[in-house]
Amino acid sequence: MSAQTLDILPSDTLPARFGRYVLIERVAVGGMAEIFLAQRIEALLPSHEGRLVVIKRVLPELLREPSFRDMLVREAAIAERLHHPNIARVFGVESVGGRQCIAMEHVVGVDVRQLVRLMRADGAREVPLELSLSIVAQVCAGLDYAHSQRDQTGEPIRIVHRDISPQNVMVGLDGVVRIVDFGVARCAHFADQEITRSGRLKGKLPYMSPEQARAEQIDHRSDLFSAAVMLFELTTGRRLFKAKSEFETLKNVCEANYRKPSEVKADYPPELEAIVMKALSAAPGGRYTSGAEMGAALSAFAASKTITLGGARVSHWMRRYAGAKLAEDDARIRERLHVLATEGSGTRSPFGPSGCADEVTDVGDRRSHSTVRPIAATNRPLESAPVRMPIGVVALALAIGTAIGALGARFVGAAPMTRASLVQEAPFVHFHGLPNGLSEVLVDGVPHAVPLQMMPGKHRLQVNAPGYLPWSSDLTVEFGNRHDVDVQLQRAD
Repeated sequence: MSAQTLDILPSDTLPARFGRYVLIERVAVGGMAEIFLAQRIEALLPSHEGRLVVIKRVLPELLREPSFRDMLVREAAIAERLHHPNIARVFGVESVGGRQCIAMEHVVGVDVRQLVRLMRADGAREVPLELSLSIVAQVCAGLDYAHSQRDQTGEPIRIVHRDISPQNVMVGLDGVVRIVDFGVARCAHFADQEITRSGRLKGKLPYMSPEQARAEQIDHRSDLFSAAVMLFELTTGRRLFKAKSEFETLKNVCEANYRKPSEVKADYPPELEAIVMKALSAAPGGRYTSGAEMGAALSAFAASKTITLGGARVSHWMRRYAGAKLAEDDARIRERLHVLATEGSGTRSPFGPSGCADEVTDVGDRRSHSTVRPIAATNRPLESAPVRMPIGVVALALAIGTAIGALGARFVGAAPMTRASLVQEAPFVHFHGLPNGLSEVLVDGVPHAVPLQMMPGKHRLQVNAPGYLPWSSDLTVEFGNRHDVDVQLQRAD
């Protein structure tokens, strides 16, 4: 199974050499890029321990325009600055043989669409409410962080993801939900320029906001609308805007034509319906003003119904419904990595000279900081490719760009002995001073069970307990350290 060179063999003949990487499996193919599971070449040698990354290789026809290459570098620079547990990392842009690629964190989990399908295949009739709320609450936390970013002068960057959908929300085995594909997010003030230049908008039609579908100016509240569409569908089991044709779907979105949750599910909680309907307001001004506000509303509803949210419950459902498939995929990928590592340890490396001339664009830190385990992938095309329609054909025939869904098709359940897993390496955080009884610990606005594991970086902690004033503090988490947090609660008068 010697690695080959992509310049010689078709792109689906893997493993294959690509600059400093060996592309192990192709995860997905779309109208803009190919997605690969990859490994740094030196990491395959016995003397190294490396981690898998995801390589998004842009299709060559898109690189003929210098404006697209410039846009790719700019957008990766925006995404690289996002360091939050609920956002998958982007490490930067590289150029190999004239082909641009983006190196990204490899998340250990499955996307929301795949998780729902696994649950249905196992006989589940609906998604547990605690799981649905936990997923969307963590999405809100990640969006709030991205939306609040500012430049060096303190001015808002106004990042808008524009493609919040089940395919772009990964649910990890560790219980952490991560938004992916921020590597092609846009700053809102570039939207009009982009429409004029390319004639296309990015996003998946059934999850667009009305203003996005109408090609109007958008802001962060468009992402919140998309998150609300996910919330509706997870909690009702029914599609919100999806119709028999793309035109009908587009019309439903543009006109905000949809039913209330209680019209789909008779026992739908009225309090939750109020949250959904507010987030789905046709006019942006009627929606929540931030991801934090929407997440707080979901947390308050869960608390009122004694529903437990957080990573521990998400991890429970992940292992129950995805564990068997992930373990099966893991066995195959471990075998492939073993063969590659064995070949790479020989006198003549099958990966070619280690000092290959790679052109690197210096955008951020491209080293793989992701503590991940191998995944498996499929070579079949995406089932729900985003739609494209030329602007101006009819009033509702708008341009909708193509994006890559299902970034990580299937992820493993057990790591090779030579590799550190996410569960093993993510630092533990222990809380001391919590009162007996019901108490809520929030990390960056998302409820978690304690003790918990947190990804490195700066986090905002908050503790709520009956009879006590809310307590909050900042914590910087570092790899290799145990973190103990002393909670000092004051009784409410």
